Amino acid sequence: MFKENLRRSLFTAVAAAMLMPFPASAGTALPGDLNLDGKVSLSELQSVINAFLNVTPDAVPPTAPTNLSAIALSTTQIKLTWTAATDDVGVAAYKIFRGASQVGTVTGTTFTDTGLAAGSKYSYTVVAYDAFGNASPATAIATAVTEFGTATSKLVGSWYAAYPNAGQAKGPVVINFVDGQRFMMAHDGDVQADPSGTPGMESGTYTWNESTGAFIPTVTADTNGQWGFSNAGPLKLTVSADNNTLLVNDSAFATRVLPSGTNALVGGWYRPGPGGSIAITIINDTTFMLAHDGTPDGSGWPGIESGTYTWNPATHVITTNAAVDTNGDWGVNSGTGSIAVSDDNKTLIVDGVSFASRIP
Repeated sequence: MFKENLRRSLFTAVAAAMLMPFPASAGTALPGDLNLDGKVSLSELQSVINAFLNVTPDAVPPTAPTNLSAIALSTTQIKLTWTAATDDVGVAAYKIFRGASQVGTVTGTTFTDTGLAAGSKYSYTVVAYDAFGNASPATAIATAVTEFGTATSKLVGSWYAAYPNAGQAKGPVVINFVDGQRFMMAHDGDVQADPSGTPGMESGTYTWNESTGAFIPTVTADTNGQWGFSNAGPLKLTVSADNNTLLVNDSAFATRVLPSGTNALVGGWYRPGPGGSIAITIINDTTFMLAHDGTPDGSGWPGIESGTYTWNPATHVITTNAAVDTNGDWGVNSGTGSIAVSDDNKTLIVDGVSFASRIP
């Protein structure tokens, strides 16, 4: 261990001087310039110091760090924590990767990624390194969604109509305006009353003029046929003076889903792509609707779920009963799982993993 500590000290002390490239005199090699290229590389410097101390290079990489967790701290920050790796000599540092790009290096077991976009999903891995540069396997991927922050307009939020007066489908609909640009809709209904559509979802982007109410949607995914925004024609959307009623063409249409003082789940939750976006609306203490977009993978496809649930906030156990399910094996389906809400009430945690952010 003494030699290893001395080796590290020597490496640090002489690295700055020996790594600076400068021309060697004709016929004269720099000390440590083993390949005679006029400069000393890190590997050459290590070789010289190892030979001087008679140290055998360490070829054993660290074990992989474990239990990587990612949690959103704000609209622009995600905090990562993990369990330390082990190494026969010692772990020197951890490199943090967002996707394929390295975003940081630390010696401890926490890292906060900053400068991120609000309401966006990010994926991370961590790799451990020892003093000889041996790399561990990467951790399992951890993902988190940054918070949305405050609403950018009166329209932003989750809106629910149990039995819309407009249209012919006569079934429950949830519209999530997740921010000032994106929306997701889950639409159930009666196909016998209106066979032009079918229970399904819509998602896309929109523009809205708050002064005139002019609403222009651009639907990019549509599984509900003629129902929804895609075939509605010109629309005027306004919000009541108390901000709790959505009016469509001057008629009351839906009610804002407001947070509950007794049930932290109640409200709208959104998880963006890539890989598929999902909006979960916990309408009240018993009812939920879900819209799921994405590329079909054989087990599931874009669609909706609608049904009832029970939740124990102490144990986090949730039991769902999906009365309507048009997205295959995607979504919550019917069954039992674990759902919790972060201490700041802004992140939905599913099976111990940060999953979605609350829609303002």
